[in-house]
Amino acid sequence: MKLKLLIPALFLMISAPASFAAEKPYLMGALGDSILAGFLANTSLLSGTLLGPGFDDPKDYNKGFHPKDLLENKKNLSWFSGAVIPSHFTFLTHYLNRTEPGSTLEVINMAKFGAETKDVLLQTDGLVEAMKSGKYKSLKYVALMAGANDICNAANEGTSPDAQMVSNFAAIYEKLAGIRQEEPIRVLNVGVGRLADLGKADIRKHRTFGGLKCGTWYDNVISLCRQFTGWKTPADYQKWMSHLEQKNNLIKASAEAAAAKYSNLKIFYSNRPFEAPVLPQIIAKDCFHPSSAGQTAMSVSLWERQPWFK
Repeated sequence: MKLKLLIPALFLMISAPASFAAEKPYLMGALGDSILAGFLANTSLLSGTLLGPGFDDPKDYNKGFHPKDLLENKKNLSWFSGAVIPSHFTFLTHYLNRTEPGSTLEVINMAKFGAETKDVLLQTDGLVEAMKSGKYKSLKYVALMAGANDICNAANEGTSPDAQMVSNFAAIYEKLAGIRQEEPIRVLNVGVGRLADLGKADIRKHRTFGGLKCGTWYDNVISLCRQFTGWKTPADYQKWMSHLEQKNNLIKASAEAAAAKYSNLKIFYSNRPFEAPVLPQIIAKDCFHPSSAGQTAMSVSLWERQPWFK
């Protein structure tokens, strides 16, 4: 009699772990350039001091490591993946805690300094491979912020990036749409910011590394977007702002075309960075990238406008 009672109990003990196995985590992913990577976000143009957590650890870069990667702050200060600012990772974590208690979330930030859309196309492969691993329940949310380097490099060379950008964005969306899962993949496509604002006197007068004024830094040291930071007249400023607006319309049209083509992608285009003026208070020490304050402001404004997680 005792043996008969023990057999069901033993069966329950063996079976229990499978029924209580932890669910797979959700995944969110970032595709883009140095802004998404939090490049120099722990520095400030006005204070010149390091703010908060330091740079990313080089051991986190398994392949394709470059010394400039040391200046990234993906883990802590990126508007999308940062753990110590109000980022989209922290916002989505709180949302899931409220709507799906017990669920977990992980983030992969593939963004890189200097990345053009052709490089972001390769970054997309990283998210595809992550989903093929079977580790994740679904790809919950993707940020796509690219195009600035295409635009700046083409402007410096006197060429047009339009056709290649359209082709690259189409290929990025095609790869994301190829990920098979039950729920749709939500993609926040963020437009290019007001790069020409960096050429305003209120920013060019501030001092950066070595005591150089930002204007001197733009004109003689770095080559980043020199056409947009070195304009001389209000007419030139308006010319380059109109140029940026036209490129953002191109990015938006690419997003709309992909949304119409792929039913499993829920794409939302946001032009918020172009709507908000660039101020010295939100710029890093290089006179170019957002500081932690700029990353935080971008995170909050973009999160308020996304349509899915309310």
